[in-house]
Amino acid sequence: MLLADRGIIDGDLVGVFSGIDVQFDAQGREIQIDREVDAYAFFNNQLNVLQGVIAQGNEFAKGALVELKTSISVMMALEEHGKAPRKRSLVNIRV
Repeated sequence: MLLADRGIIDGDLVGVFSGIDVQFDAQGREIQIDREVDAYAFFNNQLNVLQGVIAQGNEFAKGALVELKTSISVMMALEEHGKAPRKRSLVNIRV
């Protein structure tokens, strides 16, 4: 949400990120909120599903594929940013 609030990503990407491997109980409540998720494996699975749907001629899936690829790019950039060594400076640009 922080990235969306700052205009870096849009609401569609927020939806993609928030739906990563989410599981719900019979009442629709999210379960196992604290478990770790392999986002790359999730995105890989979604790419495979979308490619199959696109091959069947679904035009809506093409737009979803663009959103998914953008999500992967954002996630990779965030991962690299998080791994980068912190440099001392007069201005703290890290959130």
